[in-house]
Amino acid sequence: MKTTRRIISLLKKYFIFNKSERKGIYGLLLVMVIIFIAPKVYQYLFPPEFLPIQITELPLTYDNKSVNPTDTVTDTEKIFEPLTIPFFDPNTATKETFIQLGFSNKVAANIEHFRSKGGTFRKPEDLYKIYSIDSALVSIVIPFIRIETHANQRYTNTQSTPKTKVIVEINTADSAALVALYGIGPSMAARIIDYRNKLGGFHTLNQLTELWGFDKYKLDELKDKLTIDASLIKYLPINSITYDELKTHPYLRYKQAAAIINYRKQHGNYTSIDAIKNVRIIPDSTLNKLAPYIKLN
Repeated sequence: MKTTRRIISLLKKYFIFNKSERKGIYGLLLVMVIIFIAPKVYQYLFPPEFLPIQITELPLTYDNKSVNPTDTVTDTEKIFEPLTIPFFDPNTATKETFIQLGFSNKVAANIEHFRSKGGTFRKPEDLYKIYSIDSALVSIVIPFIRIETHANQRYTNTQSTPKTKVIVEINTADSAALVALYGIGPSMAARIIDYRNKLGGFHTLNQLTELWGFDKYKLDELKDKLTIDASLIKYLPINSITYDELKTHPYLRYKQAAAIINYRKQHGNYTSIDAIKNVRIIPDSTLNKLAPYIKLN
């Protein structure tokens, strides 16, 4: 009996409305009904008008040729011949040529930027390396790429003077040194420096791919021009660091930083990096990335 009364009381609490609430519900229902039937009423009052057009002949055009519906299948097949793609050299083709091939204005501009910085397509597959390019379209046009011999002369001429290779140390490089590298603009250089400061320095080049806009293809192009001095890493003294200092690290969320500090307060200093695994909300993947920055003493 008591259970029944409790159920009735609960229903009254949540499903009984006062006068103003009922008016609001009725008004909402009325608006929904009007919205539902309004298009049908409009179509009934204002039916669409159809133009009395009679098609007696439908000419089709293709490459300045016309086709009538009375043409035989054989004649039509002869007229509709497949489109052909002209041969082109990506090292000399104009921006308009790439757009005519189907590439976007942005991709065509990226190709021009690549060439203006001294980049050269040594083989047709190098076109895949252009940032944001449509790989499906590249696979279509690759058979029509013809790279002239002179484009590869600087790579094959053994009598030419070798260029000095500039190596940039990623943990000390300023914005100017980064922008001097191909494919690194001012905004990317700023993101690299900002992320480096938050991390406390890079310990591997693969961390660059954690940045937006820096993919593995860009890393492959630059890895021979970059080096890392891991001794410059700023470590996290895990047994003395404060919550405000720890929460700013990119590999940790605020709750995870708080859990690490609270566990240390409750159980004492961490004696090893594996001891941090006892903090349940720290997954192994996060700890593996954080480990190179942790200092126990």
